[in-house]
Amino acid sequence: MITKLFLLTALSLMVSSQNHGSYGDPESSSKLHTKFPSENVSFIEIGQYSGEVNDWKYKKSYYVSKSFKANWDVAKAICRSFDLELATFETLEEFQNFEKILESTNPFSDIAHVDGITTKLGSFSDWYWTNSGAKIPYSLLWNPTQPDNGKGSEEACLSLQKFQGKYGFNDYFCSKQATVFICQKTQLFHGCF
Repeated sequence: MITKLFLLTALSLMVSSQNHGSYGDPESSSKLHTKFPSENVSFIEIGQYSGEVNDWKYKKSYYVSKSFKANWDVAKAICRSFDLELATFETLEEFQNFEKILESTNPFSDIAHVDGITTKLGSFSDWYWTNSGAKIPYSLLWNPTQPDNGKGSEEACLSLQKFQGKYGFNDYFCSKQATVFICQKTQLFHGCF
């Protein structure tokens, strides 16, 4: 387990190895806004979810970027600059709830970066959340024909894609820009809310 966590940390650092500097502080509203490499970056809060994992209760707020394309490592850096992280889904129930949020808000029509990388290209089972090092346990949420590793290319980062009216996971090039990316703010509670 320690070896896998080290490997994931190393992979995450490798993917995020570019120097992105300082990006500003989050505002205390549901719309976050700052300057990033001379362009405006803003987020709109699209929904929330409360859940429980291993006796820890958590509450997440999800934010979608607006008017700023970014590759996976820049998206991760931008989220961090706002004290957010790329979105993860701790349980199948959380993802299904998030899918309902996406269906009601329709924040994107193509690809959106979320957290997650693979240690084995083209595999259903070797995907991990970089924020926690936890294995992504559900293979049923992939879009049809995914992951396909770009038909021989190196698609090692996780994204969400709308395909035939439903949202599902898609392996995507880490270096390719997505039209949006999804960040989250997580609050942890031990016991009750």
